[in-house]
Amino acid sequence: MRRTFYRRDRLMDKLQAMAAFVRVVETRSFTKAAQSLALPRSSVTTMIKNLETHLGTPLLHRSTRSLSLTDAGARYLQACQAILANIADAENDVTAAIQAPRGRVRVDMPGVVGRAIVVPRLVEFEARFPDVEVVLGLSDRPADLIYEGIDCAIRSGELADSTLVARSLGHLVWVTCASPQYLGRFGEPKSVEALSAHRVVTICPTPPAGRWTGGSESTVKTCRWRCQAAMRSTRPRRICTAAWRVWA
Repeated sequence: MRRTFYRRDRLMDKLQAMAAFVRVVETRSFTKAAQSLALPRSSVTTMIKNLETHLGTPLLHRSTRSLSLTDAGARYLQACQAILANIADAENDVTAAIQAPRGRVRVDMPGVVGRAIVVPRLVEFEARFPDVEVVLGLSDRPADLIYEGIDCAIRSGELADSTLVARSLGHLVWVTCASPQYLGRFGEPKSVEALSAHRVVTICPTPPAGRWTGGSESTVKTCRWRCQAAMRSTRPRRICTAAWRVWA
């Protein structure tokens, strides 16, 4: 009978019988064990009987009101629990290795976005994904992602037509502002169109033209103007510092 039991059934059936035996002991009920395993009660009962037949000894003392382990059943329970735990650990290790991100990722983004938003969160990212190596590039120049081997990039503004996959991460609010010293020297513009007579700092390769969109929730106005680019640079921090020194 021992040979026929496991010759007829596969190894997975043996493991299922072990799991059913452990669950019967844990729940102290064939009915509850069957419910937790989503199996008919008769199937669980048959598996335990076949298991006892295969081992050649009873594993459980059965009565109408209770279940208890025999000496052989207590020893077999420990062995089954160890085997099932090892299998669960092995499956978890394999699953974790497949699901957990790992490797090197090269990311490119504007310096302002990187320093203000991304860099402060890198410690948190490293703790969450310790197997990921981030190669971070902070640049305000347009980069060829494919030619330069960049895996992903963060960009602001309107998205140009591209075969690359893009996803919106959020919204940044840009404001047109001036220092009191500048306004005292050059005057305060009374309209958006008046900005064309003022000197501005801007970021390359942005041309010396601007677009303004604003107004109340009920009235949104968009207009364009040509401006006098007093300073242009690929680094926003540099032009802000220079403007502050000249006009502050």
